This record gives sequence, structure tokens and C-alpha cells, in this order.
Amino acid sequence: MGKEAKFIYLENRKNHYIKPLLRLLLAGLLSLGCMLSFSQTTIFSAVTGAWNEGTTWVGGTIPAPGDNAVIRTGHTVSLATGSGETIHSLLIMSGGVLDARNKPMAVTGSLIVNGTYTSDDISAKSLNFSGDSIGGSGTFAINDDSEALDVASDAIIIPSANLQIFGNINIRNNVTITNEGRIEINGDITGQNATGSVWTQGSNSRLSIEGELLADGVLNASAPGNSVTYFNQILQDVKPPASLTYYDLVISGALTKNLQADLYVDNDLLISSAILAGTNYDIYLKGDWS
Repeated sequence: MGKEAKFIYLENRKNHYIKPLLRLLLAGLLSLGCMLSFSQTTIFSAVTGAWNEGTTWVGGTIPAPGDNAVIRTGHTVSLATGSGETIHSLLIMSGGVLDARNKPMAVTGSLIVNGTYTSDDISAKSLNFSGDSIGGSGTFAINDDSEALDVASDAIIIPSANLQIFGNINIRNNVTITNEGRIEINGDITGQNATGSVWTQGSNSRLSIEGELLADGVLNASAPGNSVTYFNQILQDVKPPASLTYYDLVISGALTKNLQADLYVDNDLLISSAILAGTNYDIYLKGDWS
């Protein structure tokens, strides 16, 4: 039986952080970058249909790998070719669906999902991403524990993002994902390398994780205003981040959440349900807990 976590209050010196101007400029440039990307060759869905059929697309032109594709509201576009499809940038509008079935999809530019991306077949395949930005307010569903949203290049989850992932995110070696938005993952975040696969929480970002958080990889979670929530309904380990520091840490779900090291919480600790077990480790808390 692990002992309950011991909270050690530090002097409450909540630093007055000044948001760097560069962060604001970066957010603006990312939004502008998505718009400029879609000012190139962009092909819109015309009706529900298969990706590889001209009748599915406005003008009868099937998107080529270097094009941008937009799936409009009310349309479901399905992958049909055995090798899957590749596109530069992909926008799925609210109410639109890309049904990958059991085919791989590759995106090399920006990926904005306001509707649904699904690979819900019994032999679901990964969504391979080697672009620079991910955003939207929609849902990803990849129904296979061995597949994932597989990220192979440094990428930013843009500040306006509010995404839900049913499935896993995999971070390749020498890749950093920087979360500037909000994301809930009903699966695992996995890393290919213990030091080269990195997830970084930006200022005011939100990460909620149901599964395992980077058994192999580096978590950075000390940026001001960010929070990490563990919400599994079963046992779950609390990942020791770099410098062992969270800003806000939230424990919810059910059963026990186990510390794996001494932790520092620069702001607040919220235990809304479940049990936080110290397992002979301590929490050093600068803010409040409830």
C-alpha cells in the first residue's frame, strides 16, 4: 500500500509572469500561415463520396499530394485506395467527416479538424503527420491500440485548438509537440525515444490524458497558466515532468493515481476525485490544493 502524498507548502511566491511578445506573434503567424496555405491549390468537396473519385470534388479534380483539401459541412469523404492518401494541408469543416476506414492518411502541412477524422475500422490505420500545425475543435478517432496520430516533425497545437482524441498520439524521435491549445486524449501519448520525444505545455494550455503519458519521452509542464489533468477510471501513473515541475495539476477519474517521483507544483493542485498515492514521494506545493 502506498502512503498518501505529503504536501509541503513552499512560500507562496506566485511569480508575475510577463507573456512574451514572441508568443503572441507566433500565434498570429500560425493562424496567418494556415490561411496562406489555403490560398494555394485548394480543392473542396462537392458531395459525399470516395476520395479517389472526381465526382466527390468541386471541378472533378482529385486532390494531389501537394494540394490542400477541404471537406465541407455535411460531406463524408472516404478513403478507398489500398495505399491510402497524402495531402499537403487538410481542413475538415464542422459537420464534415473524413472516414479513413482501414487506410493510412498522410498530412504534410497543416491539419485543422473542426469535424471528424475517423479510422474506426477493425484494421484501423495511423494518421501520419509531418507538418507544422494542428488545430480545430473537432474529434479524431483511431480505433486500434497499435495505431496513432503519428507525429514525425516538430508541430504546434495552435492556441485556438480544442480537440478530442479517441486513440493514441505517437511522437517520433527528435520531435517536439508544443501544445498551445486544449486537447483531451482518450488514449496514450507514446514516445519513440526517452529523451528525443518531447511534449511541451505552452502557457495557458490544457492537456487531459486518460491513458499513459510518455512512458518514454520528456514532458515539459511548468509554463505559467498550463494544466495537466489525469482522468482515467482505473490506475494511472503521474508522469514526472522535466525539472519535476507542474504548474497546475488536476487529479480526477477513479481509483489511484500514483506518483513516480517527488513533484513540485508551482500553482494549484486539484483532486476532484480518485486517490493520489505518494508511494513514498512528496509534493512541494506553492499554491492551493482542494
